[in-house]
Amino acid sequence: MSSAQNIYLLSGLTANEYMFKNLIFPDGFTIKFLPWIQNDTNDTLETYAQKLIDTYNIKEGQKILGLSFGGIMASEIQKLCPQEKIIIVSSVSHNKQMPPYYQSHLLFELFKPFLKGKNTLPDSVLKWPFEPIDYQDFCEVKKNIETSNVDHLLWVLEQLSLWEHASKHSNLIQIHGSIDRIFPPNYVNCDYKIKGGGHLMLLNKAAQINPILATVLA
Repeated sequence: MSSAQNIYLLSGLTANEYMFKNLIFPDGFTIKFLPWIQNDTNDTLETYAQKLIDTYNIKEGQKILGLSFGGIMASEIQKLCPQEKIIIVSSVSHNKQMPPYYQSHLLFELFKPFLKGKNTLPDSVLKWPFEPIDYQDFCEVKKNIETSNVDHLLWVLEQLSLWEHASKHSNLIQIHGSIDRIFPPNYVNCDYKIKGGGHLMLLNKAAQINPILATVLA
């Protein structure tokens, strides 16, 4: 690289910068983690993306890495503030990669009681979507879920059911796990598939992901 560039990091829903702790980026990047901000009730994913751009002064022509919901928002940011490269992990590049049941308002209604009762759910239920995951990492995930804003979670779930982004950005690189339970891999045509990778494989498959980052960020 001829000059330093930003790489913006967007984590998954209810997650924080802990998810990126095992990643190694090439020299020359300024790493900028972008925490989620509270949405307004009338926000769409597009207006929320604009708020992220304005809040964090996201600049054009940089690089962005999004995990899970962060990958979806990376695609939305790209429409408004074009980036040089987008990398998404454990995410989907367009709505056709989501299972049909995600694109139904019925899912939103079914998940309402689940999310509202999230602090009383047994560990086995909370852990299942993210397996395989070790105990320390699960404790961090559980803490984030328990302290997350229910209204924001419900808003995200509803917006996912309405997402109409129908094609993959040409400069997007997609890394996906072979046993992801949130976004099942049989719906996802990715650029790099990580064998045995679950939804939070950034935590336990970084040894396989870091060489990919070194290649695509070169």
